[in-house]
Amino acid sequence: LFGEDNNSTISGIWVWRGHELAFTLCEDWQIDYESYNWKKLDPSSPETKK
Repeated sequence: LFGEDNNSTISGIWVWRGHELAFTLCEDWQIDYESYNWKKLDPSSPETKK
């Protein structure tokens, strides 16, 4: 959680095997995953290493 009251963002990293989002595998995992912006990280990219 970054920011301040009434002006914050949530950031995190999820790791699992495969190339697609795992949330489609289970309906219970789909509660609010569409509310977030998902980005596949490239380990060789300087942007990812920040």
